[in-house]
Amino acid sequence: ILGSIVVNSSKSVSIADLTVKNPSGWGLYAIDVGTSMSLHNVQIAECWNHGVYVNFGAKLNARDCQVRQNGGHGVWVDGFTTTALLTDCTSHHNRGAGVFANSGGAVDLMGARTSVYNNEGDGLLAYFDGTIINVSQPCNLHDVSHGNKAQNINRVLGGTVQQKIGSKR
Repeated sequence: ILGSIVVNSSKSVSIADLTVKNPSGWGLYAIDVGTSMSLHNVQIAECWNHGVYVNFGAKLNARDCQVRQNGGHGVWVDGFTTTALLTDCTSHHNRGAGVFANSGGAVDLMGARTSVYNNEGDGLLAYFDGTIINVSQPCNLHDVSHGNKAQNINRVLGGTVQQKIGSKR
């Protein structure tokens, strides 16, 4: 698809085996409480802005996805009750952070093939108190994010990035 996919108003969508590119805007955008987006084997690449943006209580569940070469953050999860589960996903070569959680958003990274690397900003960035990025085994917090130009792991104003022993938040 050349363009954006926007999901809102408590809708749910499942997307599989697709490439999304948008040289003039967002890639995928999920907004509003009750809205959910499930992705499997999706590439979000070469978007002018962020690759994936999840906001205002929406939920993202992505498996075997690649987010790369976007003009903003690779994956941005923003706001309390907004969550993302990224399993065996990669986020690389984005101009911002690979994975950015903000204002109470929560991200869980899982799966042996999960990797956040070579982004121009931070690899994993948790911004503001109440914001959390969990890295669950077999992922290792200090291995999953590497080679990013800013910091591999960045916690700002009380944000949390942590290794979890189990797979639950």
